[in-house]
Parts: sequence; C-alpha cells; structure tokens
Amino acid sequence: MAASADDSLQIIRLWKQSMELSSAQVATRDALLNQAVYIAKKQNQIELLIKLYHWKAKLYQNNFDYRNAIGLADSAVQIAELHKKLQTEASRDAISFLSIIYLEFKGDDSCLYWIYKNKSLSKEVNDWFNYSINLTLEAISQRDRLDQQKILSLYDSAGFYAKKTSLVDDDIFAAYNNSYFLKMQGSKDWVASLEMLLSIKQYFNNKELMQPIYEPWKRIPFKFNNPKIVTYIQIASTYLLLLDFQNCYNYQRIIVDEQKSQNNDRSTFYSLCELSIPAIYLNNKQLVQTIFDSCVLLAKKIKLSNNINNASYYLMQGWLNEMDGKLDKAIQNYNKSCYLNGNLFKLGDFFLLRSYSKLNDFAKADSIIQYLNKEKESSFVYFPQALYSKELAYYYTKKNKPDSAMMYELSYYKLKDSLLQAAHYVQLKEIDAKYQTEEKDRRIAEADKIRMYQKMQLSEAKKMNHLMFASIIGLVIILGLVGYVWQQKRKQAHLLAQKNTKIELLIRELHHRVKNNLQIVSGILSLHANRIQNNSAKEALEEGKARVNAIALLHQRLYMDDDIANVNMQDYIQNLGISLANSFGYDATNVHSDVQLNNNMMSIDKAIPIGLIINELVTNAFKHAFKNTLHPLVGIELQSHEKNTIQLKVFDNGVGINQTESIEKSTSFGMRMVQTLVRQLDASFHFTIQNGTQFIIEMQNV
Repeated sequence: MAASADDSLQIIRLWKQSMELSSAQVATRDALLNQAVYIAKKQNQIELLIKLYHWKAKLYQNNFDYRNAIGLADSAVQIAELHKKLQTEASRDAISFLSIIYLEFKGDDSCLYWIYKNKSLSKEVNDWFNYSINLTLEAISQRDRLDQQKILSLYDSAGFYAKKTSLVDDDIFAAYNNSYFLKMQGSKDWVASLEMLLSIKQYFNNKELMQPIYEPWKRIPFKFNNPKIVTYIQIASTYLLLLDFQNCYNYQRIIVDEQKSQNNDRSTFYSLCELSIPAIYLNNKQLVQTIFDSCVLLAKKIKLSNNINNASYYLMQGWLNEMDGKLDKAIQNYNKSCYLNGNLFKLGDFFLLRSYSKLNDFAKADSIIQYLNKEKESSFVYFPQALYSKELAYYYTKKNKPDSAMMYELSYYKLKDSLLQAAHYVQLKEIDAKYQTEEKDRRIAEADKIRMYQKMQLSEAKKMNHLMFASIIGLVIILGLVGYVWQQKRKQAHLLAQKNTKIELLIRELHHRVKNNLQIVSGILSLHANRIQNNSAKEALEEGKARVNAIALLHQRLYMDDDIANVNMQDYIQNLGISLANSFGYDATNVHSDVQLNNNMMSIDKAIPIGLIINELVTNAFKHAFKNTLHPLVGIELQSHEKNTIQLKVFDNGVGINQTESIEKSTSFGMRMVQTLVRQLDASFHFTIQNGTQFIIEMQNV
C-alpha cells in the first residue's frame, strides 16, 4: 500500500506523544510507539520504521536493558537490508548504534561485519560522521588483535574525519576512546592520555553537545552520554596515577558539584566516595572526615546504609580508623574494599600492606606483596608503582632492613618527581594552548580593525578624488606626499609596536620564570615538611610555603593578565582566598572577597605586602578561629575611602582572639611579619572583636 503524507503525520504525532510522557509511564510510551510501528508497517513507511526501531532500542539502552536494545536495533538493520535501504542515512545511523551496543553488552568482535559494512557505506556518500564513529569502533573491537601503532592510526583517522563534521559527539567519541587505550593498553602512556582528555574540554561549551534529540523522526545521530562527567572522571584518575593529588581532587570536586546540580543523589554518593581518594593522599584528615560524614548522610537518604558496595567508601572508612589508631577496624574495612574490587588502583592492598607492617604481621604482609607483584603485570589494572614503592619502604623499615627501605624510598621519590613533572608539563601545555588561542583571536581582531580602517581611508580618498577632479595633478602630488608620510609613520609605529611586544614578552617571561622558581621553592618546602617529624618545624615550613605561594600567585596574575606592570586586585584576592581555603579543607563558600577601588589595578610594590598581610591573617583565621563554628566565613575587603586612602579589612565569624593579648607585643612570627609589612606601607593597624575578629589596615593611596 502506498504511503501518504497523512500517514507520516499520524506516526510522528504518536511519536511526539510518547516523548511527552514521564519516565514512570513506560507502558503508555511503549503502547504509543508500538502503534506507530504498526502504522509504519501497514503503510510501508520504511524510513520511519527503521528510525522507530532504532529509537526504541535507544530507550532500552538508556535503561541498561541491552538484550532488548540489541534485538530492536538488529530489527532496524534487518528491515533496512530486506528493503535494500542500507545506503540511507537512517540505516547507517542504526548500524552504528547496533555496533555500539554490541560492544557495550558483549565486549567482543561480533559486530565487526557491520562495522566494516558501515565504513564502506558511509565512505561512499561522504558520511564522515558515521565513518568516524565506525573507525573508533573498529579500533575498540580490534585492540587485542592489532599492534599498538595500527590501533592508534585508526584513532587518528577517526579524529581526522570527525573534524570534517559539524557535530562534536564523534570528536569526543574518538578522543575519549583513544585516551583510554593510551592509558590502559599498549605502552600505558599516561601523559599522552591526559593530553588527549584535556583536549576534549574544548567541546564542552558547544551548545549542540548538550541538546537532546528533539525530532528523532528526522534523524537519530549517535550521542555521547554525559561527556563532561565521563571525561573528568578519566582526567581525575589519570592525575591520581601521576601523583598530582591536588588536580585529581579538583576535577573530582567538579564531578561531585555537577552531580549535585543535577539532583542525582546516588551518583553524588559514589562521586563523593571517589573524592576521598585524593583527599587521603593529601593527608587531610579533616577533609576526609567531612567527605565521609556526607557519604553517610547520603547513604541514609537513598537507603544504601545496609548495602554499600563501593570499594572507595570502605577504603576511606578504613583510613580514618587507621588515623585513629584502630588498626583492627582499619584492616577489616580495607579487606572489604579489596573484596569489592571496585578500585582498579589496588589502593586497598597498599593500605593493608602498611597496616600489617604496623602490626609487625609480616606473614600477611608478605602474602600481599606476593599478590601485588603478580597484579602489576596485568594489562587491565592501573598500577601506581610509586605508591607501591612507598609502602614497601615502610614495610622494610619495620622489618629493620634499612638498605631495602632506602632503596624503595629513593625509588618512590624518583618516580614521584618524574610523574609530577609530567603532570606539570601537561598543565603548562594546556595553559600555553589557551594563551595561543587568545593571542590568535586578539591578532585577528586587530587585523579586522586595520582592514576596516583601510577601507575607510580608501572611501575617503575616493570622495576626495570626485570633489577635486579639476585639480587632479595637485591632488596626486598631495596624496603622494601624504602617502609617503603615512608610510613612514606606519613603519615607525610598526617598529615601535614590535619593540613594545618584545619588551612585553620578556617581562611576561620574567614573571613566568619567577613564578616557576617560587613553585620550585614551594615544592622543596613541601618535600622537607613531609619528611620532618617535629610538628612545630613542619608547621613553620607549611607557613613559609603558603607565603611563597601567595607571591607566586601574584606573579602568575602578572604574566597572564593584559597589564604586565599592575595586578588586578579583585582577581588576585579572590584566587588567594580560595587557595588558602582549599589548603585548610574549606572551599570558596567559606571565603568572601570584595574589592572596591577607584582602580582595581595596583602596582606590584604595593600588591606584594598587601597579599602577604592577607595570607597571614586569613591563614591565622582558618587555623584558630573555627573550632566550634558551624558555618565558617572569612571576609577580605579592600576599598577606597575618603582623603585618598585605602582600607584593608580581614574578618571572621570565629571565636575571636583574646582581648588581653597585645598585637604589638605578639611573639608570633606571622603577626610580627604583618606589623613589619604595615610599617612598610606606612599604614595604621588595629583590630576589633565582635562576632569574631576584625583586622583593619588603612594606608595612603599613593
């Protein structure tokens, strides 16, 4: 029976109605789609029939019902083959989807026939979207058969053809799976994998990426589910492998916030559990305890309290037990973590090895070492050798074998330094790429302005030619002179601009190198602090590190901002406050900054002492003010006042300092340093106590 336009409209109307239903109305949705399928079969609407089966398969895939999804997707492809419609776009989309869910469900090469078939069909009609998708699928399905170079070549080709399309899902699909292959198989190149993952971030602002499929009766292209969260999970895990625990924590924190914004309590729970891993390696017990308490509350909310199957949850609980000296409970929780086997990093086994070493139970410790030595050869396990070396150093120390302990300790520090340098290299490349992009955009904008200026000049010249036609010879002479002068000035301006650009680049490089050198100093202080047992000395080194970081942050702002001689105090104070909050286990919600100056740009000579004063006062607040404060808050205000003065105010809502104490006679190095900096600024300094402590510093705005 011949199809009519009315039949198509009826099918689409039923389809639309099914999409308007909630996720709880599955039966009604399926009934509407089945009715649409019946009409499409009856009226021989083959294109719509293929898309309907594809759409139904996609719905089942979203509910993780892969058996029904494969059956429906296979029906879509069989219908296309039966009616000789394989060359249509709808069929190519359906074949790609069938191959994807085959790999998701079975994980084997049973879909290779359709991958090769679809590659051929797509290439014939320049369908580069499906061609790129199937190149990626071929690389995934052949990863255990082909050598590494051939697999990487397939991924490179997939990325190349993905760039030919306006859609971004194929770009992300190729890059993500390429990065996974680099990390898990082949040479396990974690740095290359991280660079590939960071390159995916450029697509996250693409509006099309986050749009659902509104009109599937027109087309059902492949969509990469939750690309931002999935990518950030891999970035965080790669930073963990590279021992860059702060960046690992930062990306995992973004994942938690993203899940919270979606009101997805279950996913937030699991993301919080993973957040505890970098927090543990940052050795921040207060932060780990806060994360654990949040997990406990969420587990009760989603009714998981008696059925928590997450390795990281028990790893976190065991570590807190270990920190409290409860080694028996710690071992019990570490064993749960290992049993669940949800953590491919083998951290539970590392922690068990340390715990048994503490108890001098070397028989069990030896058993774990024997097991780990076998596991590190597996291709499907992330194995951070540096962390293993650290635990072996402790094990041999407890066994009173100093030579072996020293060997593994040196191995740990060498691996750690090498991995951290690799992580910092990737970060610098990312910053440089961002700078190059911004510089390119700036130059294009400047070139456009010059072209507009030249067009205006040309237009004016033509008008003058018409008005002064009678005196053309004189005009030519005048224009010649004007042109010569203009060219000379333009040359001079160009030479001056080149000279200024070189000077600016040199100054930026200077600030960049100063910042890098300060970071090296910070790293050295951190390394010494980690190896010192005396708490007072350790605290002094940490405070020194914070002061160095405050100055390094200022130099970072100088080489990143447009103005290389002055600092944007709004950005600097905000970033400094957040950095200090993070270092004490707090976040941006615990810091309030407000800069209201006549001009927010300030010279480096004044910005450095102000930054150090803020560093000392905010550090003091986070260390001492909030022992019993429910909602801690530190405020930083820098404002212009009358009579050409500037007022710096640092306040908190903590317990307040002892009023009998004299700030001027304080023996605290930090307070003495603040007083020295205040004198350097030729400023006045006093404090008040009211709902916390408030320090006020007033200075002339010279």
